[in-house]
Amino acid sequence: MKKIVLAFLLTLFAGISSAQLVHTKGQMSLGVRGGGAYHGWNVGMMYDYHFNNIIALLVEFDRERAKFEFSEFNNKFLLGVGADFNVWNPKPKLFVQTSVCANVGRDVWECTVMDWTHDCVMFGANAGLGLEIVPWNHFSLLLKGRQWVLFGGGDSYAKPDYSLGLKINW
Repeated sequence: MKKIVLAFLLTLFAGISSAQLVHTKGQMSLGVRGGGAYHGWNVGMMYDYHFNNIIALLVEFDRERAKFEFSEFNNKFLLGVGADFNVWNPKPKLFVQTSVCANVGRDVWECTVMDWTHDCVMFGANAGLGLEIVPWNHFSLLLKGRQWVLFGGGDSYAKPDYSLGLKINW
């Protein structure tokens, strides 16, 4: 298994195309991501518009489901608008990014023991740290971790989120 992972990583860094145009003014990217959440899963989409090689507009759309011992959580949608910052570029095909977003969405909690449902609009923010690998000029892989802080409907909570994504750059 270690040999397979090592071979995969070597092929990512051994691509013959250049990545210097991926994070320049006017470049855009659209991607999908998925990952595990606490007791469940999450999926999402992301869009970037780069103002320069450091700052980009970030739009995120996420959905999540989780099941706990006596309740089920369903995040119908969570829309985020914010910024991506390329803080470190140690190699031409490797970018370390931070991001911040303001969020609005809808959560539904259902209690399985009692016949109780709580449906509310949530708002808040998230901050993230990501590692983007650009094996080819028009495709990149993004490993990202985010921390959410959300409020609404008399509730407030913080939760982590980890995901792996694929982006198309143009």
